[in-house]
Amino acid sequence: MHEMLERSTYDIERSVPDERLAVSYRIWFGAERPLLGARNAWERLTEEIERWQQELEAERADLCCTILGVELGDILVKPEKGQITRLQVTRTSMNISDERVFFVIDGLRFRKDGTTGKRVESIWVNFQS
Repeated sequence: MHEMLERSTYDIERSVPDERLAVSYRIWFGAERPLLGARNAWERLTEEIERWQQELEAERADLCCTILGVELGDILVKPEKGQITRLQVTRTSMNISDERVFFVIDGLRFRKDGTTGKRVESIWVNFQS
């Protein structure tokens, strides 16, 4: 009995099917099944945190675009090792701390023939207070 409960407890970490956990919990806890409820609550919390992270990243990207005046699809030019590199903007982001604010612009690098390639380059704009 103990071994079955112990295995089921470790199985929570590996996300085993609810049916196997339900049998173990019924034996030990009866109809309450508190660990299964905790597992379900943890999954909902994880999904909610992921959703919030996606929304925050979208807000950071929008704010970066507004402040820098760029939009997705814009073509930017940056000097690199004495040459000019062109990028087509695919993603923007920013980060703010007490000491600095920095913006990140990611984009596909243009090839020599003028078409966009697969290589992704980044432009970092850093402001320190």
